[in-house]
Amino acid sequence: MDIWSALLPLLCLLSGGGVIAALLVYRGRRQKPDRKELPTDPLADLFIDREE
Repeated sequence: MDIWSALLPLLCLLSGGGVIAALLVYRGRRQKPDRKELPTDPLADLFIDREE
């Protein structure tokens, strides 16, 4: 049995797991700043006095 035929499934599983982990980390980092922002009311802009 060739060593590559034995290692290929393992390498595929590891690379697939790495891709999934990278996507989860990216998604978590992308959503953190959104959580820190205060929720805004869509109608609040109508009632805010702005100097023009």
